[in-house]
Amino acid sequence: MPFCTNCGTEVKEGVNFCPNCGKSLGESKQDRAVLPKPAGNKKRITKIIIPLIIVAVALAAFVWMKPNAVSDKNLENAIRTSVNQPKGKLALEDLQGVVELDASGMGVKSLKGIEKLASLEVLKIHDNRISDITPLLELPALREVEIEGNELDTSLNSPDREFVEELKAKGVKVSWLTTFERCYEGGSIFAIQQTEDGGYILAGVKQSSDLDRYNGWLIKADNMGNEVWSRTFDGGERFDTVQQTDDGGYIISGWMRDNAALGLLVKTDEEGEVVWSNIFSNTVYGGFHSVRQTNDGGYIIVGEEGNTDGTWLIKTDEKGNEVWVKDYASNRYDSLRCVQQTSDGGYVIVGTKATVSNNVYFPQYGD
Repeated sequence: MPFCTNCGTEVKEGVNFCPNCGKSLGESKQDRAVLPKPAGNKKRITKIIIPLIIVAVALAAFVWMKPNAVSDKNLENAIRTSVNQPKGKLALEDLQGVVELDASGMGVKSLKGIEKLASLEVLKIHDNRISDITPLLELPALREVEIEGNELDTSLNSPDREFVEELKAKGVKVSWLTTFERCYEGGSIFAIQQTEDGGYILAGVKQSSDLDRYNGWLIKADNMGNEVWSRTFDGGERFDTVQQTDDGGYIISGWMRDNAALGLLVKTDEEGEVVWSNIFSNTVYGGFHSVRQTNDGGYIIVGEEGNTDGTWLIKTDEKGNEVWVKDYASNRYDSLRCVQQTSDGGYVIVGTKATVSNNVYFPQYGD
């Protein structure tokens, strides 16, 4: 297409005047010369293209320089130790070549990005501060992991426990419940149960500060067995069993050491503070060995008689008031030790039953 020789505007064939400057184009080839586009257009194009090229180069450099490692710095340091590269960029092939990784006790908080270790088979991350283990599900080659000692919820039906079960279902060997020993000085522990928060509740007896008597003892511990709080109950009590109740508190049974004929039932809140306590003072009752909350919110108790022969099964309401009592023993050496409500609303009980031979009593277990 021809251009105006005066201003360079494109002109359609057969037009004799430039639509831009009005110059007569005449008939000569010189007036209708096919001219290149003005230099101004090239400058405008250059102004657009050069910034785009700069942005593209910068983006490529950013992507190349961005670490391929995980987000947690302590976990990245463990990876660097594993691949023997203390400094510089970690290439993706370096991460994918890690088969075993030990990051235990390094203060790791997050596992985000660990899925880049596609060949990882054995992972040790115990004794850290990890609260989310879901990235482990993205490791296709993982076959063994140690995650105990982290900030995980080990209670029943917790999300963390569900994630662990998913890992196990994929064939991964998971170590996440810590083995530990704890000594609680000054008394004896007779009962323990795991609580809803993954910790433990313990019950027993503790010697008083003046050493002249023993008191009921209740201890709340975290999931590592470390004491959270401790409560003693003055009055010569001994706690033989404890259970967490539906309201988050605890029900405790035992007996009065000053008089073994007194059965004791104590209800506390979740902090171990007494809500109510009942002493079964009529002489047919002795110490209580076991208590469980029942479906109606009340309690079922088993224990020994005090001044008479035999053992007893006692049902109470939600305040510990007696509803009914049953005698299940034939002599003073029989003993009921544990009770639990069954799915049909009844109860299953275990204990001992004694036989007599030449005035010697032989206990038979499991009756």
